[in-house]
Amino acid sequence: MYLEDEIQSLAPSLRFVREEYVQLVRFIPLLAMIWADGEQQPGEVALFHSFVERFVTSWLPGVSPAEARTFFAPYLQDTLTPACHQELVRTFHYLVNQFGSRLTEDRKLDLYRLCHEIAQASRHAARNALSLDEGDPLCISTDEQVLLLEMIHALNLHPDVKHSLFAARSEKLFELAPVHKPQACDVC
Repeated sequence: MYLEDEIQSLAPSLRFVREEYVQLVRFIPLLAMIWADGEQQPGEVALFHSFVERFVTSWLPGVSPAEARTFFAPYLQDTLTPACHQELVRTFHYLVNQFGSRLTEDRKLDLYRLCHEIAQASRHAARNALSLDEGDPLCISTDEQVLLLEMIHALNLHPDVKHSLFAARSEKLFELAPVHKPQACDVC
């Protein structure tokens, strides 16, 4: 299976024990969001496990929630090794750029919303970093905002999505997010 080989080359920490595990890579963008600010928060990890458990229970009867947790374990350690972080970033960009165009608008928005919820789950760390009030609905770190912007660009989401996310932020932030160009792929 080509997708499995491609993902395995990008992220050797992932172990595709069975073919059903390939479906779990759709959660890599959420993992990238967890680590966007350089650390994971308990709320982010709990939310991630909740999303994965709902997906596995509903759509992947051949994979148990415990197997999914084991599959993602290399990315949910207390600290992430530089090599593992590079794998995560490369895989995030590959998935969003190569497969984002194949998603329906609803699926794109679902992926974006899940990542946004993960970012908001780290409110405490972001509030300290940005000196924001606890009630600020946009209380996410600059690194998380940049990753969300990259996702908006790669998924070609409607401009209203970007404006609704950053309505209370400076337009200068939009200049921070690099636009990653999709690379050639045999799957496409």
